[in-house]
Amino acid sequence: MELFNNKLDLFVAVVVWKNGCIQDSFAWETIDHGLMVTLPELNKAVLTDDKNFVLSYPGLPEILGKRSLATIHGAEHKHLHRLTTAPINGNEALSMYVELIEDVVTASFDGWASMNKPIELLVELKRATFKVVTYIFFGGGGYSNVAPLTQLFSDLAGGIFSRPINLPGFAYNKALKARRRMVEIVNGAIEERKIENKSGVDFSKEKKSMLDLLLEVEDEDGDKMDNITIIDLLGSLVFGGHEA
Repeated sequence: MELFNNKLDLFVAVVVWKNGCIQDSFAWETIDHGLMVTLPELNKAVLTDDKNFVLSYPGLPEILGKRSLATIHGAEHKHLHRLTTAPINGNEALSMYVELIEDVVTASFDGWASMNKPIELLVELKRATFKVVTYIFFGGGGYSNVAPLTQLFSDLAGGIFSRPINLPGFAYNKALKARRRMVEIVNGAIEERKIENKSGVDFSKEKKSMLDLLLEVEDEDGDKMDNITIIDLLGSLVFGGHEA
């Protein structure tokens, strides 16, 4: 879009010409410096073109991480998605999460019912969702270690939708500080889990967490996933659940 600056008519004409669409057959409307398109064929052309149309906010890579599924594109995105889809989205993994989600949601409902005052529904839903995601990722025993992340993710979200101005007092600067603190906390939790796994701690009575599954993932060369990739994946998952 920046390439065409304010010449959106030219932009539409080029996309139509490249994709064989008839310009008069689709609806589009310019909104400030944006373009809204409703024709499925043209939407497909835009959404499947990773080279020319990258989905991202300016500060997203620095806040959610450069190894996040939300910030990488093309072949690299497909490779990481393929490695992580089966362990965290397969039937076996999803079946492990159901009971845990039910427990968290039931406890949240009971807590709300016991309050003798009105609740802020959005705030409480975010808190419950955050607990679900962190329980799934770290397991029940690991939640206490990452509970401080609740406020940090709120600060992260505030920086994503703001201008990337890294000066004190700006939301982006606050988000970068939250990112550094998040990496410190989660990296410590990951290292602790690795030590427990090496020491032969018996987890047979506990359900595997998403972290356990990701620590077992190997690529085609037999290499394990590094800590920063796991941290960035967590960032994507929690942000999606916490802010959506």
